[in-house]
Amino acid sequence: DTFGPEQYFVLHEGTYSSLWNQPTDLDRIKLVTDLVDRGHIDQLLISQDIYLKIHLKHYGGWGYDHILSNIVPMLLRSGITYKQISTILVDNPARVLPVQA
Repeated sequence: DTFGPEQYFVLHEGTYSSLWNQPTDLDRIKLVTDLVDRGHIDQLLISQDIYLKIHLKHYGGWGYDHILSNIVPMLLRSGITYKQISTILVDNPARVLPVQA
């Protein structure tokens, strides 16, 4: 979750020792690659957060297409195949979020 934002948060005011780093997209790519290599591909879903206007392209964020435009190419460069990406982005969500008739 939360592909896109790369920042840190201050947990307690007044000290840098209280900074908490949010994982970067590269950290998340490595985690996804490791989980695929361990055989957990059928359990993976990936997503991003768009809940503030600063996440929109117009205001300097990655925008709604970040997963498709940026993360998919990064996954491919990390060794994930098109078939594996299809499993993560299409097959797994279809199984987890079935359409109600």
